[in-house]
Amino acid sequence: MSVRIFARICTVAVLAAGLTGCAGTVAMKTTQSDRDQTGAYDGVWQVDVQKAAGLQYVGNWQMRCGDMRQTFNITVVDGTVGVEKGDQVIKAYVSDKGRFKLFYPLDVKAKESGTSGGMMSNGDTKIILRGRLGENTDGYFTYGIAEVGYGGCTAKTKFKKVKSIPKGASV
Repeated sequence: MSVRIFARICTVAVLAAGLTGCAGTVAMKTTQSDRDQTGAYDGVWQVDVQKAAGLQYVGNWQMRCGDMRQTFNITVVDGTVGVEKGDQVIKAYVSDKGRFKLFYPLDVKAKESGTSGGMMSNGDTKIILRGRLGENTDGYFTYGIAEVGYGGCTAKTKFKKVKSIPKGASV
């Protein structure tokens, strides 16, 4: 009997802040105590999400990914990226090398498609934005699914500082 891995197909349509996509692998977060405190990365950064492959694989799952291209800004103050979600602020810390990893929970559950041949037991989703801030730097934007360790549809990003914020200033 031959061993055959069946591709599991997951189709996720996530509509968050007017963005559509579907939930790659992801890296370690910077702790608050290890964050940059020099103000070198403080400012407004433009995030340009590039076009990604429409079909991506994570483990045995096959992901159908929508057009992830988009541009938005993030703000870093005192080495901290903060993004509002309702009445809370989702935070990530920027290292002294400019590295950060932000997990933004979504209110959408991923589920397998009718042709997947498998069952998804944990469809919780998050956007994971990670990379390195600085001159000519890039990173990744992922629609992550808990079932696959928050891997999923991933696109490369480019970061560009569009405004500096003086150390000690508030936004």
